[in-house]
Amino acid sequence: MYKLRHLDTQTWWDVAQQCADATFFHTPLWAEIALRTHPHLTDATQGFILPSGVRAIFPLLATRRLGPLQSLMSTFEYCYGGIISDGPISAYDLKRLYQHICGWNVTGLRFLESPLGMRHDLTPSFLGQAYETHIVRLDTDFDTFFTHLPKDRRNAYRKGSREGVRVEVATSYEAYQDYYRVYQDTIRRWGEDPAHYGYRWEIFDTIWSLAQEYPNLIKLWVAYLDGKIIAGNLMFYWNRHSVAWHGCAYTEYLRYKPYVMLDIELVRDAMNQGYAYYDLNPTGDLRSSITTYKAQLGTQVYPVTSWQYQHPLLLRGRQLYQYLRQRSVAQEAHHE
Repeated sequence: MYKLRHLDTQTWWDVAQQCADATFFHTPLWAEIALRTHPHLTDATQGFILPSGVRAIFPLLATRRLGPLQSLMSTFEYCYGGIISDGPISAYDLKRLYQHICGWNVTGLRFLESPLGMRHDLTPSFLGQAYETHIVRLDTDFDTFFTHLPKDRRNAYRKGSREGVRVEVATSYEAYQDYYRVYQDTIRRWGEDPAHYGYRWEIFDTIWSLAQEYPNLIKLWVAYLDGKIIAGNLMFYWNRHSVAWHGCAYTEYLRYKPYVMLDIELVRDAMNQGYAYYDLNPTGDLRSSITTYKAQLGTQVYPVTSWQYQHPLLLRGRQLYQYLRQRSVAQEAHHE
């Protein structure tokens, strides 16, 4: 195995293009969005050439640095990450690569595996936490997909259409600003303060800028009613995979079910464009109602694992600290 001393961006693009498991989040573009909007992050992506000639790329960002020590994540916002390659890698070699990357100077590493590839088993070096994502397999025609949706979803779609809701791609800067206002309203509906919760405007500003350069990879789909944006989905596309990274809807227009119209129209478009998957993205620890909604959209559940590595010395130090703390509490309770 040979580590590339200098990983040029074109090699990264090429490997991502040839990897069937890669998503938009594995590309240099997602890393660029992170680096432009979060100055404290640095690119730590690594590349390798295996004895077979297969090239492997691990998209990485350093979240903290202290001298030579660094903490890593793959990828930004803990979206899908992990190693991608332009050819087959055995489970054994893949595990060796992950172990090699976690050298003496790596204090921690976290990544969420892609739902498109083989499942990893990185124990005991890594701890795994189970998550899931809901994906529509686009291996049928739209009419068949629509017919098999639950009745309330089909009725919601038809009702929105009758009442004048229309779905289309928005490209203007003003549309992105309007979408962000919808997002702020959504945050308030969740009982949070937009000033202290959620994404800042800068990330949407950066995404708009890059969407002008890569309009086929980044699309803001919005639902209009009477000329006003009432909901939207920010979509990313790569190879066979389309993913709804971010979505929101105005509270006062929820009765129109604009999110149903959006998802159904986005499935239709992804089918027409030849994509194989429409991914609603892992829900994580968000509201259970979101998971219920996704499950009723003709989706299949794909398990994914969030893998986390912690340097053995730090892990032992934390375990010792917890042990001493528990012992101290117990002694104090005994003396009382």
